Amino acid sequence: MGEHLVLLMNKKQTIILSAHYDHLGMGSSKALDFSHKNVLHPGADDNASGVAMVMELTRYLARQKELPFNVIAFFPSAHEEGLYGSEYFMRSGVIDSTHIILVMNFDMVGRLDTLSKILRVGTFSADSALLNYFKAHDSDKLHFRFDDSNIEFSDLKYFQPLHVPLLHFTTGTHQDYHRASDVVAKINFNGMDTIFEFMKVFLWYTEMNNQSPLTRVK
Repeated sequence: MGEHLVLLMNKKQTIILSAHYDHLGMGSSKALDFSHKNVLHPGADDNASGVAMVMELTRYLARQKELPFNVIAFFPSAHEEGLYGSEYFMRSGVIDSTHIILVMNFDMVGRLDTLSKILRVGTFSADSALLNYFKAHDSDKLHFRFDDSNIEFSDLKYFQPLHVPLLHFTTGTHQDYHRASDVVAKINFNGMDTIFEFMKVFLWYTEMNNQSPLTRVK
């Protein structure tokens, strides 16, 4: 299934921060560099970057004196083999899904382009208020591009029956995708910090506005 860390604040609403922590190990049928079988595939961007983002956001939230929501940091396994970790998580009933108001998934967020500075945002069941938030905060530091093409191939797939906003964040694929060359030396740490700082503010969005746009879609 994977691992999950729960910050229970005895609140009625719960946000899930998700990032798959498996990769290809010593290479597998999913590896694209066929000449590098039995070679370590580190997966620095896919998806150590996403795991690091969720860990740091959870660490930040854990230091807050008061949160308006519960937080679940979810690290599904078996993503590369077929999203089996997230599928089991949702079907097992390990959590009360009726309190979930938002799921944010981070998958490959370590290669923010230094010129375009585009963070791709995939959405499902997100209302106009939520989408407008990203549009309003588009800046020279971080540009947002909406791209729903990967939702079905992400760990958000099995959260769709909840009919709550699902957000998938990625800086996009690259020539090192599923190759042994996806190494830490190629991570844009400054770019990750820019994304992290934005997410810190975004997580307080509902509290700052004294109203929640993160409502279930009937």
